[in-house]
Amino acid sequence: MNQPSQSKHVGKKIWYGAVIFLSVLVLISSAVGVVGAWVLQSKLSDATIALLQAAEDAAGKAQEIIGQAQDPLLEIQQISANVAEVSAKLSQNVQDEGLLKLLLPPEQQEKLVSLATKVQDTLATIHEVLSTAANLYQALDQMPFISLPTPGLENVRAVEQTVSEIRISIEELKGKVAEARAGAADKIGVVTEIANSISSRLVEVLDKLATLDAELEGFQETVAEVKAAVPTTFVIIALLLTLVLVFVGYTQVEVIRLFVGRWRLLGAASAALLQEAPALVEVASPVDEAPSTLIEDKPPSDGSGEEKAQE
Repeated sequence: MNQPSQSKHVGKKIWYGAVIFLSVLVLISSAVGVVGAWVLQSKLSDATIALLQAAEDAAGKAQEIIGQAQDPLLEIQQISANVAEVSAKLSQNVQDEGLLKLLLPPEQQEKLVSLATKVQDTLATIHEVLSTAANLYQALDQMPFISLPTPGLENVRAVEQTVSEIRISIEELKGKVAEARAGAADKIGVVTEIANSISSRLVEVLDKLATLDAELEGFQETVAEVKAAVPTTFVIIALLLTLVLVFVGYTQVEVIRLFVGRWRLLGAASAALLQEAPALVEVASPVDEAPSTLIEDKPPSDGSGEEKAQE
């Protein structure tokens, strides 16, 4: 009867011990998590601010390069407008040698090509800088509490495409001017048309660059606002995580107290069972010996009775 009870008590002790052990592990993990939350929030906050600063710097650098591209574009626009004006006058007097000399002289041809090449190289640099900013943007945009405007890579590609077309038009303009100087009067109108086309495209490029500059300005302002809010955001996240972990730790302390109490009660019950077992054995021993004493005393009494009967 006692052996099944003792086995049951051993099984409960194993179960209580396992629960206490797991609760201690969870309690230690919660304490480590609280410390880790505050250490990580500091490191993550610093890393995020560094990324935001790099994105802001890239946008600022792109703005500086845009400023460098505007002056050559304005010079190209001035030269093309001058060519259009001279060609328009030549269309009225093709034989005017003075006007023919003013129609895109060699030094201006070289300057046009040089300026167009410079602008295209500058735009390539802008594209590279904004690509770096876009990569940083993608890394930052994966964070749930950060929302940034996309850097204007599409505008840069469109401007690059337009400038490439302008370079082709400049080469075409050089060829038509050479034909006009050679006496092809019908090419004067084509020269005017190409020069006007270059001027209109340059206006388009300048407008797109102005739009891009405004977008980059807005991007920098947004990044500055997010950068200022990052430390507070990470502190709030760390505080909420700390509250959750403290609550988990508290529940585990209560579980440990509960099961330690049960363990002690179970130990007391096991000790009581061990004390009851010898007493039961002592009570059972006299009952077992009584019949044997009666059986041993019975034969002598029978023998004495028979002797009395024979007498």
